[in-house]
Amino acid sequence: MTEEAVRRQFDEFIDRMRRYVIEEVQPLNAVGLPSFIGKPTRRATLPVARTEVDSVGRSFERKFRIVADCAADGRVEERVDDYLAADVFYVNYYGPEERREEMADDLRERLHRMTKAVEPMAESDRDGFWEAVVNAYERKEAHDALNGCFDYAETARRYEEGVKLTLTLDVGPLSKTVDYTGEAVRVLEVCEKRLSDEVYAETDEAFDRLKDG
Repeated sequence: MTEEAVRRQFDEFIDRMRRYVIEEVQPLNAVGLPSFIGKPTRRATLPVARTEVDSVGRSFERKFRIVADCAADGRVEERVDDYLAADVFYVNYYGPEERREEMADDLRERLHRMTKAVEPMAESDRDGFWEAVVNAYERKEAHDALNGCFDYAETARRYEEGVKLTLTLDVGPLSKTVDYTGEAVRVLEVCEKRLSDEVYAETDEAFDRLKDG
């Protein structure tokens, strides 16, 4: 029962993350349309750009589902390749091979760390998510475990120079391919911080209500 509650709550966290990504992204930062392109054409590019930049949100969704699976069955190493394939920055990394291997090692370590953080919640005998968190952790431990799930932006920034996220737009008679890596990392930093702050406050509220209240 708790495993299902953990999955539901993390799905809700990721739904928030994707919503924040869509709200935060400034497509014209990524697209960089020339000044002679008129406003109607600029507006027409926005849905395409927003959809593409939301690949960051979709990547988070896929990766968290893998973490939940690993927390449930403990088969972490068997899912490393799936986790790497779900990471939009890793898949689009074109820098030196040794740096790509470093990134893979960092992501592997991250999968193990996040799985270890989620396992006590999934294994708790409490039915609700926050009840399981309070049962499994002390307050500071809970903050570290949960907020450690929303600090990927640091990794994305570390390897940004080798990542190439692109989209192609038809701009009137022109076709323009643009790199939106910088905008994707910026959006990720802002949205992770927003979600992390919310989760921190919700964790405190849960401890005040269920344990210390």
